[in-house]
Amino acid sequence: MRTWRRMVVTTLVGMLASGASQVLATTYTWDQNGAGAGTGGTGPWDTTSSFWNSGANTWPTSGTDNDALFGGVAGTVTIQAGGVTANDVQFSTTGYTLTGGTLTLNGSVSSNTVDSGVTATISAPINAGNVQFMKYGTGTLTLSAGAALGNYQSRLAGGTIVVSGGTFGSTSTAAPIRIGSSDYVPGTGALRQTGGTVSFGLGGEVIIGFGGYYGYYGLESGTLQLQPRNYNQFSLRNAAVYISGGNVTSDAGAFTTSGFWDLGYNGATVVYATGGTASFTANTATGVTIDFESNSSVAQLTIAGSADWSNTGTTRWSSDNIRLGVINLNGNGRYTAAAFTNICTGTASLNFDGGTLRAGQSSTTFLQGLTSSQINAGGATIDAQAYDITIGQNLLAPTGKGLTSIPLATAGAGYIGAPLVGIGGGSGSGATAVAEWDPATGTVTGIKITNPGSGYTSAPTVSLNYGGYATAATLGTATIGTITGGGLTKLGSGVLTLSGTNTYTGASTVSNGTLLVTGATTNSAVTVVSNAVLGGTGFLGRVTVNAGGVLSANGTNTIGALSVTNLTLAENAVIYWNYDATGPLADLITVTGALTLPTNATVYVSGTGTVPSNGQMFSANSLSGASTLSGWTITGPGAKPTSHAVRSGNNVSLVTSSGMVITLQ
Repeated sequence: MRTWRRMVVTTLVGMLASGASQVLATTYTWDQNGAGAGTGGTGPWDTTSSFWNSGANTWPTSGTDNDALFGGVAGTVTIQAGGVTANDVQFSTTGYTLTGGTLTLNGSVSSNTVDSGVTATISAPINAGNVQFMKYGTGTLTLSAGAALGNYQSRLAGGTIVVSGGTFGSTSTAAPIRIGSSDYVPGTGALRQTGGTVSFGLGGEVIIGFGGYYGYYGLESGTLQLQPRNYNQFSLRNAAVYISGGNVTSDAGAFTTSGFWDLGYNGATVVYATGGTASFTANTATGVTIDFESNSSVAQLTIAGSADWSNTGTTRWSSDNIRLGVINLNGNGRYTAAAFTNICTGTASLNFDGGTLRAGQSSTTFLQGLTSSQINAGGATIDAQAYDITIGQNLLAPTGKGLTSIPLATAGAGYIGAPLVGIGGGSGSGATAVAEWDPATGTVTGIKITNPGSGYTSAPTVSLNYGGYATAATLGTATIGTITGGGLTKLGSGVLTLSGTNTYTGASTVSNGTLLVTGATTNSAVTVVSNAVLGGTGFLGRVTVNAGGVLSANGTNTIGALSVTNLTLAENAVIYWNYDATGPLADLITVTGALTLPTNATVYVSGTGTVPSNGQMFSANSLSGASTLSGWTITGPGAKPTSHAVRSGNNVSLVTSSGMVITLQ
């Protein structure tokens, strides 16, 4: 507060010189000992006890510029049941707790200062609904009963506020706030939430990191409620947002314009979610847009661990000047999305390393048009749920070398938030990382690589930036190495169509529903489990169809031609074979390598017109396995009592004693 107050006094002196009539602030120093030695202590904060200024004063019952200073010996100060009113509050000694009745903050601006190295707790309710609420000083203020904010712009421009209970913000007013700010008294700021509710209400603009200053928000437990209404209404600039627990709700409400989460607006941003849930919903079709707009900076969203995010709106890369806007789905993190849109000319990527991408609606353009999408060693899981989606984006294996380690040399001290990790050079691209830190000690504990990138020929330069430190942490030399790629797992009862040219090398598993490949997925060995379906009109590598698994060119109801390098049909595999006698046309699966046949299988025949007398199902370069196919069961509406499968040369055909001959192309 003191720097701010000096600014006010200077202004008032000028006003008084010109004849304006003003009253300067009055500072009351807490002194429960009265005239005794020292200040501070434990006692009641009321309007009758002479516990201020060495026993010379009681707390005033009126006035809009009465400031409270708590120093000396720390104690517990109990606010009277009817509450008290103050303008500014300052703590210069660690260990104070204010409890009891409501603390109402008045005046136009309320500066709440916690000095360097000081911690203080206010467990009493705070009513700041009619003031600009300011947090200054590098110390930590814990609010265990929250603070009611109003329509005025609040600022956290120094140290940390910890919300451990109650509601901080407002559910009925705008409650705009800046965490880390360049105006008024500039400074970095942090908001940590360990419980309770943080709520920024009806369209209140929330900016984290403003004007080149750093801001941090950490959600460890509790609920973050956001109701953005317009562009930039949750704007992250030079910001770190870490979510390890609790839940986030962001609702754009019944407005015709969508609400925005802006990542990296005029500054570097990292959002690192390792736990908890986040739900972005709306009553309108536009929903809540998560927007990468990093303007020559890097914006990173990594969803990992047990974090579970869902968004009914659009995930969008929008800035022409974007340097890198990246989503990493790692560990067991899950992101449910309605749509992805890329309209930027910079680098836009979505990468996998063990995470899950889940569809929120059917779409023929679900994911496409990004600069890259890399599947790392942990693999990718695509959950279509009950929807039909198409991924036209090429799903790539890492190439060349990637970032393998970033050693921490010294931990630093005094961090109020995680620093941002900058990566540049090395001739490669796409590498991202986050700093792991300990809020209790204010130190950096390690560097986590969230995407190794590709194509590095030398180690990139890595730096730590921001974080509000007292002593900066330092790094060792980063290393690069060969990066192992991962595979893909298909979940959900819906249809996933891969239409791109995919180079990922790990194994693929069709666990539920249908996977159609209309592009190329030739470097991945695909396994189809029981009751799942594999088909398409594209190109596949090695395919194994387990017992009860289904193989069908172009799906179970449409005629098509599918190419496979090597195909193994396990015992009791299922083949769907479709024909159209008016063509005449029928399914054909071409195996350019080896086809291994089971003794027992089921062929489900469906089509229009007369069933073919000799319809080719498979054409292979070589055959192995069962020499006769008498154990194959022919079923379905197109099957006849005389229908049976035969092996002839390197082909497998369906033969019916009465029918027409179909020539397959």
